Amino acid sequence: MPTRYRIMLQTATGVKTLVNGYADPDEAADDAKDMLEKYNHGIDGEFVYVEPYPTAE
Repeated sequence: MPTRYRIMLQTATGVKTLVNGYADPDEAADDAKDMLEKYNHGIDGEFVYVEPYPTAE
């Protein structure tokens, strides 16, 4: 099973998936940096991270 990567947003109320399906973790990390700027509201405990997950392709 190939591994895919998704960009996650951690907030005080839980975790939200922002984007699924990256094949390249470096590409996901680059996009996550952009999303961090978009979603960072200066609140402690909020952060964006990249998470691997298996796919059934």
